[in-house]
Amino acid sequence: MNNLLTRVPMRRAASASPVLNRAGATTTTSINAPLRQFEGDHFVVGIAFLSTTFEVSTPPHREAGTWKMVVDGVELTRTH
Repeated sequence: MNNLLTRVPMRRAASASPVLNRAGATTTTSINAPLRQFEGDHFVVGIAFLSTTFEVSTPPHREAGTWKMVVDGVELTRTH
């Protein structure tokens, strides 16, 4: 399980731009782009012709007092 603040942090900035930082064993991905739209439970971020869709297979929910969700096959847990 990944920790939302350490392994896969995602937050919504004041500018309404989702920020995602994913650190893998050999790669790091960082996206800081405007939220373009929602497609069902999924959401699209990007600018102009550069965008990516995040597939939400399990929407945010509380489990034993902790917020969890699954995005792109990775379980995220909010720790604060």
